Order: sequence, then C-alpha cells, then structure tokens
Amino acid sequence: MSSGTKLSESSTTVVKNYQEAIRDLYRDSFLKFDQKQYHDEHFQHTDSKLTRFKTSKAGNPVLDLQFNRKGSFLAYSRCDGSINFWNRTSVGTPRHTYVQCDPDIKMYTLTWNPSDEYQLATTSGTDSITVWDALTATVWRVFEVEKDAKMRLASYDPEGKWLATVLEPNRVQMLDVENEYSLLYEYRGNTVTPEIEAPTVASLAWNNDGSILLCGYDDGKIDVLQVSSSEITKLITLNGHMGCITSMSFDPQDRFFVVGSEDTMCTIWDLESLCCVRVIEACQEPILSIDVSRDGFCVAIVTENSANIYSAVAGELLYEVPSEFLPATRLKFVPDQEEFALSAKAGLVTEFVVPKAIGVSRPFATDVHKESQLRQSNRGPSINNRLQPKSRYTDEESRLPRRNASNRRSNARKFQL
Repeated sequence: MSSGTKLSESSTTVVKNYQEAIRDLYRDSFLKFDQKQYHDEHFQHTDSKLTRFKTSKAGNPVLDLQFNRKGSFLAYSRCDGSINFWNRTSVGTPRHTYVQCDPDIKMYTLTWNPSDEYQLATTSGTDSITVWDALTATVWRVFEVEKDAKMRLASYDPEGKWLATVLEPNRVQMLDVENEYSLLYEYRGNTVTPEIEAPTVASLAWNNDGSILLCGYDDGKIDVLQVSSSEITKLITLNGHMGCITSMSFDPQDRFFVVGSEDTMCTIWDLESLCCVRVIEACQEPILSIDVSRDGFCVAIVTENSANIYSAVAGELLYEVPSEFLPATRLKFVPDQEEFALSAKAGLVTEFVVPKAIGVSRPFATDVHKESQLRQSNRGPSINNRLQPKSRYTDEESRLPRRNASNRRSNARKFQL
C-alpha cells in the first residue's frame, strides 16, 4: 500500500470520526433543549379555552414564520389575517406586537430584507406587496406590482437588492428594491400547449450570493436560474420529484441545497454537479417545510404528523420533536444558532432553546462552521464561475433520485461536509 493511499484512508477516517462526534453532540444537545412558548393573542385565547372547556380545537394555524438575518426579530402570520412581531433583543421576555389585519386577506409569504434589519415584505394573493417596519409594527409602503395580478410568493435576494415575486401561475418578476420596487425584468416558467394547464411555481430559494434562484413547481420540476442585474437565464430543469415542491433551502456555504416535496421525498443536491447525492427516505407523509442549520449539518423536515431533524451528511435521525408539539406547520432555525422555532397546527409557536447551564454545543457548532468554510475554500471556482449559461447540462438530462441507492447515477460524487 502506497503512502498516498494510507494518507487518504487516514484523512477519511478523521473526517468520519469528526462527523460522528458532531452528530452525537447534536443529539445530546437537542435532548436537553428547553421550550419557550410565544404568548401572543392567539396563545391567550387558546389558553382560556383550554381552561374553560378542556379542548385545544381553537386552530388558527401559522401560514409563514421567518427570522430576520440577525435573528433579532421573529415574525409570523396566521390564517385570521394577523401578523406578530417579536423583538428578541429586548431584555428578559421578547417584546411582542400584534397587528390584526383584514381577516379575508391572508399573508401567505413573509420575507425579510437582508439589508435592513427591520424591513419585512408580505404577499397576500393580491396585486400588491406590503412592506412593514418591524420596529414599529406599522406598514411602511404598499407597492402595486401589476393590476389585478395574484401574487402569493416573494423572496429578497441575500443582499437586499432585488425582490423576486411570483405572479400566478409561473411568471417570476424581479423588482428593483432601491428603485421603488420597479420591474427589472420577467421570467416565464415552463411553456405549455393551450390544452395543458401551466405548472405553478410553488416555492423559491436563493443561494447565498444571490447568483442562483431556484423555482420549484407543483409538477415536481425545479428550474435552476442564473440571475444578474439585467436578465434571468435558465441553466437547467431538474426532474427529481413526482409531487409539488413545497420547500427548498440552501446550505449556508453553498455546497448543496435541500428540496422537500409532497411525494414524501427529501432530496439533497450537490450545487456543483447538480446531481442528487442523497435521499432522506424516512418521511411517510407529504413534506410541508424544510430548513437547514447554520453549519449545514442538520436538515429539519416537517410533515403533517412529524417534525424531525436529520443529518445532512448521512441522513440519520438526530431529533424528534415531542408529540405534544404536533402536528406542526413550520420549523425554522435561528440564524447563527442551533436553536429553532416551531409552529403547531393549533397555532402555538414554541422556541427550542439551549439551557444556559449547558450551552456546550455552541463552540462545537462553531468548529463545524469553520471546518465547512475551510472545505468550501478548497473546492475551486465560485458558483458564478461554475454555473454559466453555457452549462454542460441539458433539460433532457433527468436526475431523478431513486429510492434504491444502486440505481442512482454512477457519476454522482460522494457528498461530504
């Protein structure tokens, strides 16, 4: 055996042992988490019903739940048209502001402006975008995108320069945030014949430098789009799912992205090769939402009757949310922390936090983050150089993940942190 082979095997063993140590650390930390409930107007209403009638059927589900980039604010909207802002930087209990809007207009999507800590945009299936000032919990501006259009999705790019919006069914418009949210250009999704109904864009996700936008459709396809200040170019359509793409999320170091679908599959795709490298097959129900932790080690998956956290490296189960907090609708990790917030279908929002007495997971998670950055820096050109319009992939090349690992593409390289 050559010295080079021995060195390679030794390095592989070290990485494997390191990953197993981090896995065990996360499992141990999750089990020690405390739960902190957000006592908003709905919680008080539900609590009174529980006290008087001994029932929890007061459902007012959360439609969307998002932290701002710094984690200093949490906002979520409900089916009754209300929105809640929580200032997490206030001393002691987070400061809460509740705003009741028109019950007939539901805020389906919340998206924070990364360049402004207090600016939040919401969409409600109308032709307008509402921009809020979270610090005062008031509406700052309302921008009409297109008269009589129906818009239910919107997402700021990571630098806050653009806002991607979806006008039903599959028109993606890029708005210039600094120029009064004016229209820059429009991308139309998959073209169809008049006899076939156009697929609808069901989810959006930006990579971390704002050069790539994913559009997930209700027919299971995903458009990978390259974005610039002047145009959107489709690089490829990925054919990896048979059901609606409900949620997508990028790894913070842009090594991979995770896709959740109504077909019960959660797939992990390498961003360099655009191949599916892992399928988390433990889900038996349609996936409602997913999220990726700050170091890319954990993937949270929420279904109708479960909310679990898995290892992105091996697909192993790390934590099951206790049944008393289920069924859930959303799970979101707090930026730059291991903690997360969970919204239950009954409407209650709970944050799972590291007890101050143990707090030992933070330095380890920081080590994982630094290790991930080191590996990313050694992987070659940036995504802007790797993914150009002259991509070697074609739409006809399907990368459908198979439940039987032996049937996967032989050229899908092994995924490692």
